[in-house]
Amino acid sequence: MKIRTRSNFLAVALIAASLLFAAPSQAAPLPHPEGGQSAPVSARISISPPVHAHVRNQSIGPVFCASRIATCTDSQLTYTSLDDKGEVTGVTVYDDRVSQTTSPTGGSVQLKYELERISTAGNILSGNLVVSVGGGGSMSLLISPAAVYSVGTTSYVPPISPGVDGTHATLTGEIEPFDGTAISGFTFIDPSVVRCDTTVRATAGCVNPEVTPTFDMTGYPNITPNVVRYQAAGQPGAPGGVPLTKIPGEESDANRADGPCKAFPSPRPDGEQCDEYPFASTLEGGPTALADLVPATENRSQGGNINNFYFQNRVVPGDKFFVKVQ
Repeated sequence: MKIRTRSNFLAVALIAASLLFAAPSQAAPLPHPEGGQSAPVSARISISPPVHAHVRNQSIGPVFCASRIATCTDSQLTYTSLDDKGEVTGVTVYDDRVSQTTSPTGGSVQLKYELERISTAGNILSGNLVVSVGGGGSMSLLISPAAVYSVGTTSYVPPISPGVDGTHATLTGEIEPFDGTAISGFTFIDPSVVRCDTTVRATAGCVNPEVTPTFDMTGYPNITPNVVRYQAAGQPGAPGGVPLTKIPGEESDANRADGPCKAFPSPRPDGEQCDEYPFASTLEGGPTALADLVPATENRSQGGNINNFYFQNRVVPGDKFFVKVQ
């Protein structure tokens, strides 16, 4: 199953192309051109990559934490107040952080939006920044010179993805001054990716598909040394090397029929089963895999654990993963 709005990190699309603001270091008190200090009556927002961090894509902030169930992104938000003549009366710059937490056993995503003030100058229009998320959910954050730190949380439901790719959350924001009138807004697409599926189980679950999970096979007295030997002989799957690729069930059955366990025909010794690597449930399994007889109890335990790994990481056909044995 597959939906992907974009595979690369997406550019922030904000209010208008003409939003060019003074750099925070130049933001001194801003008098009205005709003298005096006018009260702000409107405002606008722009978002850009932070200047203090490495940027993975030049048009968006970096992903600074990532796991199969959590991602965090970092940008810079500039809040500019305007007077009734459209002149700038103040500028506040924030570190803008968005973090998402998914659940492999649930179809919703928890989202947290944080603003931490970096600098401020001039007369700022105070109000609430209301952020809404495509798929449902919204949150409100205080934005003003006095607000050194603001945080909002919400949840949303991404679409079910019909494949290995995922979707980016679209966030829309609107400034609500304390007089209650919405005067400006912004739209951007969060660079972190979420994929929800009903392929692994009928109940939807969500993960970050851009992180390749690792199945830990250390600790099996007989199977682990075998896989260490198989990987050393050139079989794929070791972390940092070529990953394995999950395949559908019917292809797994064909791999078992054509795989190396044919070299161990029944009847086999009591209490022993044939164990093959790479797994029959992977594209790399089948005729080129290697196999040995191992205790049946150990083989059943490993089989149950890998099925649980597929579930907890929502590994669908086409997904890559590694196998750790040392």
